[in-house]
Order: sequence, then structure tokens, then C-alpha cells
Amino acid sequence: MKRSSRTVDTELAVVGTGLAGFAASIFALDRGLSVAQVGNTGAIAYTTGYFDLFGAEGTGKLLDPWAGLAGLRESEPDHPLSRIEAADIRTAFGRFTEAVSAMGVTYTAPGDDNLTALLPAGVLKPTFSVPATMLPGIEARARGTTVLIVDFTGLQGFSAAEFVANLSPAWPGLAARTLDFMGLDSGRPLFPEVAARALEVAPNREQLADLLKPHLNGAGAVGLPAVLGVHRPDDVHAALQALLGVPVFEVPTLPPAVPGIRLREMFEHAFPARGLALVAQPETREAWHREDYLDARGHPINRAGAGVAIATAFKAVEAAADILQEA
Repeated sequence: MKRSSRTVDTELAVVGTGLAGFAASIFALDRGLSVAQVGNTGAIAYTTGYFDLFGAEGTGKLLDPWAGLAGLRESEPDHPLSRIEAADIRTAFGRFTEAVSAMGVTYTAPGDDNLTALLPAGVLKPTFSVPATMLPGIEARARGTTVLIVDFTGLQGFSAAEFVANLSPAWPGLAARTLDFMGLDSGRPLFPEVAARALEVAPNREQLADLLKPHLNGAGAVGLPAVLGVHRPDDVHAALQALLGVPVFEVPTLPPAVPGIRLREMFEHAFPARGLALVAQPETREAWHREDYLDARGHPINRAGAGVAIATAFKAVEAAADILQEA
């Protein structure tokens, strides 16, 4: 079968649809450039939704990413983040999170310190910006709030009992409950994306609130796996909080996770309306990981991520715009 083809005239072609590619398109569109982006957006669904910058050094976690970056410039001057001024990194993160928030998935504004985010197994990690639906969990942990952590029968990728067991020593007052998701036969698997799309419908949110209320027992907040809608999650989140009368927060599930799917579908819908018509890597992936999967130092691939993607995309588009202006 003969494949159809088309020609696109554009000022800037962005090859790749990971976080770096989407960031590059945002920065280019903001500069008024015509942009064509090529690729498949599937991989972004494998993110937690957190935007990391610099959260660990050696085996230690960092509260101050800027101090970490200063040290990185001394120890690894050829690292991509070492070659970008701190002011440019701040600008890149600020513009990126503002753009994503404006498109429909609100993120916290980057500041001076990392946030201590929650992971599905009840582990804490430093990150630089989080979805607004996850911020109440960070705040509840900081205050030591009594919290009900909920999962659902058959849910894939998150266990409330595991989360509570691992985090209770550092956060007393956590309680776990497993409930049957509305309309799902017991014993059938429940995928987070299916639950998220169901909760975009108001009667389903009302039914979920009715299921949760008898189990609150004075809890000051409720933690759920990240299932509060694929589209318009801020509205779904606000509606459920209003129904329950206490703060609600999401915890990422194992990938592919709803926060990543939200970003993928948001970009796919928002970019065409804005007129949207390589990062180097090793030749093989043998150098991406250490031999010990649980090595306390982490893996070399961990030194990439959102920070490198967003900051280098900003500088790449800046350089491309300068070239186009000179032409």
C-alpha cells in the first residue's frame, strides 16, 4: 500500500515528542515561530507527572536544587545543566509550568526549594514542580495531618496498604482502605486511566464521595491514586473536595500513569489550536544503568529528566530564534 505524504513549510521543526520536544514547541510558539513537531507521544505517559530539576547528590537528597547545580558546575562542567545559567533555568521552568497550567493542567510555580513529593510505594522524593492535584498531599505530610489513603479493588499500580506501611513511621496517623470502584465487578482489574475517565462524569464523583464519607472517621485529608480525570483534572479535584469537605490529593501510580497521559492528551489537543502544524544520547543504552538495580547512587539515566529536557529545550529554541532573525 502506498503511503501518503505531505510537505509542511515551517520555521522550526521539532523532532521528538517527549518532554524536551513539547517544551521546545512551547518556547518556540511563545516566540511567534511557526513550528512543526514530529513523533509519537506515547512515552510521556510513563512519567509520574513530577518535574524534577536537581534532587539528589550522591546518596543524599537535596532541598536546594540551586546549591546542587552550583556544585554540579564545579564537578561536571560539561553536564548540560552546568552549561546553562541559573537565570535561564528559572525562566525555562517558569514559562513551561505557566504554559502547561494555561493549557488545563495546573502546576505549582517553581521557587527556591524542592518539594518533598509522594511516590506510590510510600517513598518520598525531592522534585521541583508538581500538579496542583498532588500539592495537598505534600502539605498534609508537612503538617502531620491525619489522612485516609484509599485504593480500589483490582486497581493496578497502587496499594494503599503498602503506601501506609512504608510511610507510617515518618507520618503517623495514616490509615488505608480498599473500596470497590463504582459499577465494577469484584475481581476484575481496574486500570487507573479507566477510573480517571469515569470520574470526569459528575454522578460518578458523587457516588465516589458517598463511598468515601463513611470511612473518613475524622481524617483531615484523603489521598487517592492519580485518577481524578484525564481532562480538566483541576475541576474534578475541586468538585470531589467540595463533596467531601476535606482536602483531597493524588499519589502517582506505577507507569503508564494518568498524570503522564494527561500531559500527552493535553498537548495533542492544545498545540494544534496554537498553530503547531535531537537531544544527544549514547550510541547504546549500556551506560544508562548501573549493574545493581538498587544502587544507592541511582543510575546515570537519572541525571537526565525534566530539568535537562526543559532547560536545554529553552536554550535550543533561543539559539534557533537568533539564527532565524539573522537570516
